[in-house]
Amino acid sequence: MIAAFLIVAFLVVVVITWHFWCIQGLYKIMPDNRHHSHFLRSISVLILLFGVHLVEILWFTAGLYIMNLVKLGSFSGKFDQTFQDYFYFSTVSYSTLGLSSFNPVGHMKLMTGIVSLTGFVMLTWSASFFYNLTGGRRN
Repeated sequence: MIAAFLIVAFLVVVVITWHFWCIQGLYKIMPDNRHHSHFLRSISVLILLFGVHLVEILWFTAGLYIMNLVKLGSFSGKFDQTFQDYFYFSTVSYSTLGLSSFNPVGHMKLMTGIVSLTGFVMLTWSASFFYNLTGGRRN
């Protein structure tokens, strides 16, 4: 349990730090609202945020793989231990959708719960950032 907690805590710190760093970078590189198209600015921010979230999902995908590799948990059902399955499960957990044909077993349950909570917080943070950066209105 301690090893699983340490892996999960490490990943949460990495993801939060990455997200903070990216948000700060986006604030710095985004042009002033008065001189650029609101549409282009909005699309640019959304594409970059999508990339930020993909990287975070990949971090959790690696965490799920490592936890399964070192026997800290597994999955029941039709889990093939392929990148596709790890990535899929990480994505549906991160987005809090939770839709899957396989379920976490053992300490993987801890990881799944924390991935969902962290994903919810990161998605909310990004939505707040987007609203703040774009001014919440059309120019």
